[in-house]
Amino acid sequence: MSIKSYCPECGTLLSGRSDKKYCSSYCRVTFHNKHTTRPETQYQKILVALRLNRIILCRIYEAGTRKIKRTKLKAEGYDFNLCTSVLYRLDKTIGYLCFEYKISIVSESVILIDKVESN
Repeated sequence: MSIKSYCPECGTLLSGRSDKKYCSSYCRVTFHNKHTTRPETQYQKILVALRLNRIILCRIYEAGTRKIKRTKLKAEGYDFNLCTSVLYRLDKTIGYLCFEYKISIVSESVILIDKVESN
């Protein structure tokens, strides 16, 4: 009695050896890559985006610009969803840190950029 088995990646009926698990090397590698993704890849993507944010803020700050329109910062590629920490001040304002650079929302369309010196 023969047991029918199917490729776990594409679902085709397997033929050949009785212990064969995949129909091809392509399906074997594809299945393996789908099921063994490293959690570090998500962290790496976030870190790359944070570094890009830092580079953008550094370039703008070093050029002497302290106030910038939100649309221009977004056009540069800045991701407002990512920051390294948030500062809540007593005057109820919020500062968003991206490593050593801080952005403060002055108005709906204006952002203030400062550099925070470490102690």
